[in-house]
Amino acid sequence: MAEAPDLYGNSTVDPVTNEAHAFEGLVGAHGTVRTPLNPRGMVFVQSELWSAVSDNGPLDVDTEVVVTGVDGLLLHVQPRVAPQ
Repeated sequence: MAEAPDLYGNSTVDPVTNEAHAFEGLVGAHGTVRTPLNPRGMVFVQSELWSAVSDNGPLDVDTEVVVTGVDGLLLHVQPRVAPQ
């Protein structure tokens, strides 16, 4: 049986196996650091607070980030590079 999407089209829990699935739709999303990532902390992405880990060392509060991966409910992020 297929995964059950939430209202935003993200995969949540497979109704047959009851396994949680990653919110892979978050990869590439932009957010803001809310508590220092050293390397773990909290980020605000798509109107929600998420636990996150920095892929590139410590990040300060208010740093803009991009989601590079999802591991369960833990987001992997790196600083957002401004377009040139």
